[in-house]
Amino acid sequence: MFDYALMMSGLGNFDNTELQKALAGKQASANLSISTSYERLTGQSTVKDLETMFQLAHLRMTDIRKDDKAFNNLMGQIKTVLENKGLQPEAVFSDSVSVTLNNHSWRDMPFEAADLQKVNYDRILQIAKERTANAADYTFYFVGSFDNDSIRKYICQYIATLPAKGKKENYVNVAERPKGTVLNHFTRKMETPKANARMYWYSTTMPHTLENTILAHAAGEVIDKIYLQKIREDAGAAYSASASGSVQRVGDKVFTSIVGSVPMKPEKAQEALAIMRQEVKTAATTVDEATLKDIKEAMIKNFDTASRENGHWISVLNLWVERGYDSQTDYKATVNKMTAANVANFVKNVLSAGNNVEVVMLPEE
Repeated sequence: MFDYALMMSGLGNFDNTELQKALAGKQASANLSISTSYERLTGQSTVKDLETMFQLAHLRMTDIRKDDKAFNNLMGQIKTVLENKGLQPEAVFSDSVSVTLNNHSWRDMPFEAADLQKVNYDRILQIAKERTANAADYTFYFVGSFDNDSIRKYICQYIATLPAKGKKENYVNVAERPKGTVLNHFTRKMETPKANARMYWYSTTMPHTLENTILAHAAGEVIDKIYLQKIREDAGAAYSASASGSVQRVGDKVFTSIVGSVPMKPEKAQEALAIMRQEVKTAATTVDEATLKDIKEAMIKNFDTASRENGHWISVLNLWVERGYDSQTDYKATVNKMTAANVANFVKNVLSAGNNVEVVMLPEE
């Protein structure tokens, strides 16, 4: 509840309602968030409201104001959502995927209405104060359209004046993934019968390289197109079908995966599941050259578009500073030299790791 509670809290002399009034007509924000491995301060603004973003960032780090009224309203809204969650098959399925993929870790158990009784607003604010007590442990990135002299002035005024003890912390990596094949097939009573499947094939030992990141994306796109054709168009077994591939690094652990996701027609679920499994195996032996050519062209085009966006460069800078990993310089050259054989071999390497999570939800008869 950390992120939600802080978003509803006030800052400085303003409670949440007063803060929103003070920001009327301005396009600026700054928020704190916390996850298993990271604590983050993120903000954005227009060029005109740049100083306001810096002011908000400074207050988020130094002067969060407790707002019981706003927090209690938030809790009431979330309670209503959680009480109705069980009526939504998609929410039940999403929880099942998360629990299974994270090896039933207590950190990833579904958050239920009963858990709201355990939420302590004072403890959340205390954690926020602890996490922001040492700005020396943060790396600040600024990307966008700004004048260097102006932003330097704001950095000196609002960032350099943050409390800093000079001590850096090390994370403890607590990520958990199941090993081998894990099947979670279950039925659910539904007013409108639906079926859903999510399949993961993954490796935790493949290196985090630019080439593997690109191959993962391409492999996902190849399988995505096959699923759409064979499951939706040819078999008529689903209204949609998708797949993706990625290389994610959390702390010192790499998670390289291929993911298939298909909301199926219940009466054709077994046919859809068979295609999902088989076509990933097929992609490990052969990939269509023409299909890959189209994917490579799209990847280059999307890269050029992304390279004009602030978020893209925040990611590039973060990877370079934190990992020494250059995701920008050789991207196009690496995409262009990628071959169908490279992609097939990548899929083969992922499958050879022997890790497969399969979550399937069918309607109760």
